Amino acid sequence: MRHLVIVLLLGLFVAVPVYGQNELIVEPADISGKTLDETVRGDTTAGGQRVNLERIYVLRRGAIYLVSSSIQNTGYPLRMRAEDGTGAKPQINIIRGGTGAYAAQIFQADSLLDLKNLTMNGWDEGFEEFSVYQSRIINVNRIGTQVYVDSCILNGSTATLIQTSVAAQYLRATNSIFANGGNVRANNLGNGRAIDFRNVSIDSAFIQNCSFLNFQDRVFRHFGAGQVPINNFTVDHNTFVNDLAEHGCIGIGAVGGTITITNNLFVDHFVLGNDSTAYQGASSRLAEFGDTGERGPNGQFRMTFVGSIPDETTEFVIHNNYYSVSPSLQAFYDSRNDSSDAGIGDLIPLTWHINGKLGADSANAFTKVATPITFTDAPATPIAFAEWFFTPHDEGGAGKQKVNDTFLPEYDFDRRDLAYFRDTLDLAYQTASEAYTAAVGGFPVGDLNWFPTRKSDWVTYVTSVEDIGGAIPQNFTLDQNYPNPFNPSTKIRFSLPNSGNVVLKVFNMLGQEVVTLMNEKREAGNHEFTFDASRLSSGVYVYRLTSGNFVASRKMVLIK
Repeated sequence: MRHLVIVLLLGLFVAVPVYGQNELIVEPADISGKTLDETVRGDTTAGGQRVNLERIYVLRRGAIYLVSSSIQNTGYPLRMRAEDGTGAKPQINIIRGGTGAYAAQIFQADSLLDLKNLTMNGWDEGFEEFSVYQSRIINVNRIGTQVYVDSCILNGSTATLIQTSVAAQYLRATNSIFANGGNVRANNLGNGRAIDFRNVSIDSAFIQNCSFLNFQDRVFRHFGAGQVPINNFTVDHNTFVNDLAEHGCIGIGAVGGTITITNNLFVDHFVLGNDSTAYQGASSRLAEFGDTGERGPNGQFRMTFVGSIPDETTEFVIHNNYYSVSPSLQAFYDSRNDSSDAGIGDLIPLTWHINGKLGADSANAFTKVATPITFTDAPATPIAFAEWFFTPHDEGGAGKQKVNDTFLPEYDFDRRDLAYFRDTLDLAYQTASEAYTAAVGGFPVGDLNWFPTRKSDWVTYVTSVEDIGGAIPQNFTLDQNYPNPFNPSTKIRFSLPNSGNVVLKVFNMLGQEVVTLMNEKREAGNHEFTFDASRLSSGVYVYRLTSGNFVASRKMVLIK
């Protein structure tokens, strides 16, 4: 039997067999004389065929690897990770190529891309002029590609750190840091995102226990009327810090399936505020808030943290998210209230449409903390950037426009180099904060990696999903849990006639969601899930399985 480990709200870990002979230790350029892209391209037979399709490229800890042209894996999976052990994660730096230009991205994903325990720079740290940031770190360029990023740091881009330029199958980012998106010296203010889904479809995306810092535009972007949907999008236990939110924070455009936004912490994530009283036209902030179709009393598009094109078939699960405004940002908002931007600090979490879909649960979707969050060590709030933005254009500011060539470094984010994000950044916050116990199960909201002990406790939500073998079933089934009644754990069996995304949730008898046990792609077969309900109170619960058009529910009884 094969066992895989998952965590509540964590979804499925990628199965990692023991590869042994498939691993290739890659030496840095100062030893091998080759850039990383040259090594990967050279790993072929005399006929140009890939030597080993199961190859895992293992990078030395503490080493710096150079990339002079995009690493493109057309027709074969690319797996790259740090060597086992301790020490600094390998660092990948982009440098000028033979033509004197930088590659548009480090990785051009044309097949499965799986990265673990790596740090990646979208700019040349040896060239201090920050206008040389590159467009992307990862670009998906072939339909059906899957991307896995775990325990990595992605730092610096003019446009976006990860972009799906064509329809993708699956994107998963866990335990990673995304930082420094955007650069108005090299691109416009409407750029600068962590993950950009453009206007293409994606079957499923899963973002958990990640931290996002210093972005000009939306952290997640999926935009454009009439586009195909993003399906089964999960954003859980992430921390968002210092987002100007030029066009919002989470813009998901056309949607389908289930959109889950839970247990996240947002701190100064809407720095430019709600200034929808002026500056219309194609070059204004408001231009890309229009996906929602919602307009406020002044006739302008409403500015919300989360926005989507209204869709009645999509299920929204949004709860236990907390946000905070630092004293310096609040002072900036207060100063603007004496101008035409009165109400700039009146931040709006959700669209009317999403609020309506949530019903009474919308009251628990986003909560503002009573006492502002303070981090152990984080970049400063970009107040100077916001002040420059509101300075009239003829006085050297943005004038609320997207492009301005007079932008100086002193207006910029508190940008830090990759070493800071690797060694110094600490987004732990005060344990006295209400946010510290506000997530499902009484855990801290936000990225749990900043609270290692609490994350270990959270991992006690761990259950195991077991492939229990047998013939591939002909039909979908959801069995009665066993034992039932139970205390505190029980097993839930289900069968899938074909592979697909599986969502398994638990509800109380009021119909309120208690926990999402699974939101992952699973292979066809018979599966058994062990549910640990030790944190729940006695009572009757309903568990529901959804996969494609199949939906089934059963009751279970917890007795303590």
